[in-house]
Amino acid sequence: MLSSRALITYILLMLPFLSMAKSVVLGAMEYPPYYGRGLKNFGPLIEIVVESYRHSGYEVEIVFLPFARAIYLSKAGEIDGVVGAWYSKERAESLLYSTPMIDNQVGFFKRAGEEIAYKDFSDLKRQGYRLGSVNGYMLPAGLLESGITIYYVSREDQLLKILRGKRVDLVVLDKGAAQYALKQPRLSGVGNNVEWMDPTLERNPQHLIISKKTAQAAEKMDAFNRGYKFLIESGAVKKILSDHGLSPQKIQ
Repeated sequence: MLSSRALITYILLMLPFLSMAKSVVLGAMEYPPYYGRGLKNFGPLIEIVVESYRHSGYEVEIVFLPFARAIYLSKAGEIDGVVGAWYSKERAESLLYSTPMIDNQVGFFKRAGEEIAYKDFSDLKRQGYRLGSVNGYMLPAGLLESGITIYYVSREDQLLKILRGKRVDLVVLDKGAAQYALKQPRLSGVGNNVEWMDPTLERNPQHLIISKKTAQAAEKMDAFNRGYKFLIESGAVKKILSDHGLSPQKIQ
């Protein structure tokens, strides 16, 4: 049996290790209604990520950054990962991908009342159309390869403004994110001038990504996936989405 003095010494030696709670630092951009600083609990996707990690014994720190910057820092191992990214082979070389989560419906927005007809993306280029996109976003397969002129901005609201202002003819956005943005005061008057253009180009699930350069990368990814599986099975994910006004049908 340890003496009182030996026990105190043992506890003091162990304190640095006991205080080292498991944690992850994740980047996120402003992407309402899915995540953002102004949303309750930073939005449904961040709430899902935080609760998934909490179930697995992790604390989560969220750092809001422009998307391209967050991806860069994650690839470099300067942060553990990023909340909300679509899959690509190029990114998968340096990043681990989680179980798929909320689904994004990606397509074109155009100016209201304008008729745009095309056979394929190359046809858009031949007709002289100009495209707008957010810097760092993945484009639907074949669009970049078509050679169409693309103007890049840093945020969705800027994209919708340059569409209304006729600097571009089409913009590529998630339908839900664009419709949310168009309801905000900063885009007052823009919503009446732009509209969604059928058909949907792609449906892309969002993932949590973890840098392969971060310490214990595989364990951090497994911890999330375990927690997320529990939240799915317990009905917590559906409740979180419902509390934020999103359809549970968005769950992958």
